[in-house]
Amino acid sequence: MKAAEQVLDLYVRFAEAQSPLAPAELARRLNMAPSTCFNLIRTFEQRGFIYATGARRSLYPTRRMLALTQEIARHDPVGADLLQSLEDLRDRTGETIVLASRNRDRVIYLEVLESPHRIRYSAKVGETRPARVNSMGKALISLLPPHDREALAATFKYERLTERTIPTKEQYLADIERSISRGWFLNYGESDPDVIAVAVPIVIHGSEFAVTLASPFHRMEGVIEARAAQVVAACREIEAAAKLTSTEREG
Repeated sequence: MKAAEQVLDLYVRFAEAQSPLAPAELARRLNMAPSTCFNLIRTFEQRGFIYATGARRSLYPTRRMLALTQEIARHDPVGADLLQSLEDLRDRTGETIVLASRNRDRVIYLEVLESPHRIRYSAKVGETRPARVNSMGKALISLLPPHDREALAATFKYERLTERTIPTKEQYLADIERSISRGWFLNYGESDPDVIAVAVPIVIHGSEFAVTLASPFHRMEGVIEARAAQVVAACREIEAAAKLTSTEREG
């Protein structure tokens, strides 16, 4: 696990620096012993992921990782069509749209399409959030069988993040049941007192995702159901298109 973190941290440090780094500076930024950092650098150089540049032999990543991630992205099950649908939803509503998946008790943001408004909900791709106080977390947990849903809910710590945070397991599970019945899930300032979000689960080629629309209170309050209906409609269109694509492939 530590080795994986070191690799990821190395790329993060270069992204933060936005310039080549001398080996000693890279070690400092990684909070790593110089000898350990040297071994890491040597491995990266041998595999073609880092090169030395300039008189000081400072280091910088090659484009090999970029090429690999682009190749991975070309076969992403989310796909360009889904991203275009999310962009259309963002443009129609004028609000931030996020796509996420779940990893145990957290959600990970896979796509973030931010609102054009100056005051907006902001997030970054790759961020993770507690599923318990997240509209997409609720939506994804709703896809679990009831027994598994209750077992997961029993592991949560129900500390208050805001005055609107759901305080007990019983109330949390009841909220999910109500949300299943109406077809969408709500975060009414439970994690951020200034944000309202509505989410809908979607299943694409067997993979489970959730889409949320998040907005500041002053634009969202009073239009929650209308915004939720827009998200529901977009998600049903995405699922229908995915099923059609699968049928065409099988044919």
